[in-house]
Amino acid sequence: MTGGGSAPDVHQLVGELKNLRQGPAIVGVAGNERLSPAVRATFGLRDGDDAATVRVRMLGRLRAALKALMAEESAAVTVAFGLTPEYRGRYYKDRVEKFAEEQGVNPRTVRRWVDSALEPLARALLEAEAEPERGTGWWTDRLQLTLALDEPGLEALEIRRVVAARDGVTELDLAMTLTDAEPGLFDRVAFRMLYGGRLRIGPKESSDRLGMALTLPRPLRRGEVHEYALWVRLPEDFPLRRHCVCLPRYHCGNFDLRVRFPIDRPPAWVGRLVGVYQRDIDDDAVAAEQISVDAVGEVHTAFTNLASDRATGIRWRY
Repeated sequence: MTGGGSAPDVHQLVGELKNLRQGPAIVGVAGNERLSPAVRATFGLRDGDDAATVRVRMLGRLRAALKALMAEESAAVTVAFGLTPEYRGRYYKDRVEKFAEEQGVNPRTVRRWVDSALEPLARALLEAEAEPERGTGWWTDRLQLTLALDEPGLEALEIRRVVAARDGVTELDLAMTLTDAEPGLFDRVAFRMLYGGRLRIGPKESSDRLGMALTLPRPLRRGEVHEYALWVRLPEDFPLRRHCVCLPRYHCGNFDLRVRFPIDRPPAWVGRLVGVYQRDIDDDAVAAEQISVDAVGEVHTAFTNLASDRATGIRWRY
């Protein structure tokens, strides 16, 4: 059962967006009952959606709509609605003033950018599908990946929050790629589900790509949010390539990556890769923004709206 109400026209939605931006960011929305019928219709919200589902769907739709805006408008809207962690927990006026100070402009300029962006943002929201990847059944709202390279065998922790794009999703099709994997390597990889489903390994999709399927605890409704955690350990003799990237098959809204290097042998250089072709991951001719390794040998970086079938992450060299 849907939340009722029909989608507003562009001018009505602009007014609704102006109201939404005033509070302590979209992430602070408590639940469906505090939203107008027009907003619920625009974002495809349903009666009974919990606060987590409401936040994820609204954030996902807004981030997707940013693609229709110019760069300065996109940045200003990101601030206006508190779509990134550093601007959450503040009210609109505070967020605008913080962003204006960082950009070295007057707050009135930022408010003008936001106001000029609201109409194209409203059109993008009204023209878009309710969720990305409707045909494939689900998409990733947030992927958190932590790699520990300071152990004898590489250990990885993947925490993924997914959103159902249709009713009745019972399984997630996943995969792992290990570049230049030798025959039999995947047989020596250890997998352990910490929570969120039952993992089925195989079959191999290529010589270095292993297919996996995650059976969910129960069928998901369209728009429902689900999270799982998976621990992976590679054998000690695995020749790790000097990169860690995500190549999303389906839409991925956020990718948070942490890598812990041996403190006595940190890399000399680490760079961010954003939406590059898989064959170019290790190509030094492909630009990568340098990031620093901290005092305990860790790198932490984050990405939004990953390009499907393109590599996003980091590479390093010693």
